[in-house]
Amino acid sequence: MLFLSRVKRYIYASILFLPSVILKAQITAFGDTLNLPEWVQNIVNDTMSAGKPRFVLIPSVGYTPETKWEIGLSSTVVFHYKNDTSQRLSEIATYVFYTQNGQLGVLGDHVIYGPSANWYLLGKFKIENYPLDYFGVGSYTQAEPIAVISSNTFNIRERLLKRTYNNLFIGLEIDYQQINNPQFDWKSSIQNPNLPNGY
Repeated sequence: MLFLSRVKRYIYASILFLPSVILKAQITAFGDTLNLPEWVQNIVNDTMSAGKPRFVLIPSVGYTPETKWEIGLSSTVVFHYKNDTSQRLSEIATYVFYTQNGQLGVLGDHVIYGPSANWYLLGKFKIENYPLDYFGVGSYTQAEPIAVISSNTFNIRERLLKRTYNNLFIGLEIDYQQINNPQFDWKSSIQNPNLPNGY
């Protein structure tokens, strides 16, 4: 059953992706005769120098049983140290989303290389307000959700690394995780919930 749901997702993703590939081919072939705006031409017929930073913004739509419908926006910036293409490519990516179930979040990750990749900064962060259905724990699990749990989450993980020998790096790492205002919104049919020991 899980296999079939994954296959369906891949089929849906392919159906959504295919028109964009066809459209790009059409615009590339007929772009000059269509008199498209310059910004569209710049996307399709990329003539920018490989050394210059590039910015990409992509809207997204998704669906899962946990979130219902979700809309989001992804952005990515890629660049070389001092615009030198002999250096490794650095990347900063973020994703902002909002769901039909009221879940909201900002996610990001990055890898930023210094000269000759002797230094680099590797990290990710997450800021979310993400209400989830609670079904219980272990043998206390119910068929229907017995509560909705909401909280504000802030996580950041950052590493600063320096090459010492060949591919051996040393450095510092910070990993900070914080959960604020956790709230259980119990279903009206549950007056005095019996939580398992340890809660």
